[in-house]
Amino acid sequence: MGLSSQRQFPKMERQSLERQWKYRSPKYCTVPIEEEILFLSDAFTEYFQPHIGVKALEVMATLGCKIEILPTRGAGRTLISKSFLEAAKKYGLNLLKDIQTLDPEGKMPIVGLEPSEIYTLRDEYRDFFPDDEQVRRIAERTFTIEEFLVRPDGNGRVRSEKLLYKKNTSPEKVLYHGHCYQKAQPPAADGFPNGVAASEKLLKAAGYSVQIIEDGCCGMAGAFGYESEHYEFSLRVAELTLLPSIRNAKLADPANLISASGVSCHAQIQDSSGIEPLHPIELISMKLSD
Repeated sequence: MGLSSQRQFPKMERQSLERQWKYRSPKYCTVPIEEEILFLSDAFTEYFQPHIGVKALEVMATLGCKIEILPTRGAGRTLISKSFLEAAKKYGLNLLKDIQTLDPEGKMPIVGLEPSEIYTLRDEYRDFFPDDEQVRRIAERTFTIEEFLVRPDGNGRVRSEKLLYKKNTSPEKVLYHGHCYQKAQPPAADGFPNGVAASEKLLKAAGYSVQIIEDGCCGMAGAFGYESEHYEFSLRVAELTLLPSIRNAKLADPANLISASGVSCHAQIQDSSGIEPLHPIELISMKLSD
């Protein structure tokens, strides 16, 4: 298949996110509903890292969110990355149909974990369907989980400020690596943080000391770093700044935490350094009061 034998391939979990959430969600049935959201899962969140998805859903449920998981997984980013544009557009039509079915009034925020999928829905769909007013409105209410939590709800309260955090006198240090799509985000029209800035603000709100790793691409870039012909090049990219920054941070203090939002970034860091990074929503979940 042209994939490098030197890569550790991700392992599928026994139960999908949707199945796990089916058994966990009743725990939150007594929380008063304050808003309804659509959750855009993706193949990796759904089948390889459902534990991260569960944490995200739990945090949002705690805030009074009634959550509908969209049946279409992701926005078709993997098709676009391999230039299957017509197939991606057809895939996109299915997702838009799902959104319309579950939210006919077009009011529910759409939230997801994987930056490449969320920003595909927010950015690329406007190129696919340039004259579609529905797509424009969808883009305006589509957010990563970090962007969603640092914004106000319908009552004007910033969601992250409604969470109850544990008190800690000495904040833990987090080194955060942003996904390339996050780094490319322009300032938001609503004035609230976008991309990496949203992740940083959310982590600081929970009491973490945050250092943004000033690097470029992690070198994985979806399937690129898994391919035999690109494996060595992928590692060279990671060694420019990302991996040295992580090693130095761990040498300075083994307790320092490493965080990243993108699944490709997760894979590169874990495979190349042996350190498992945490998604920001996992770090938020760790800080919540019982």
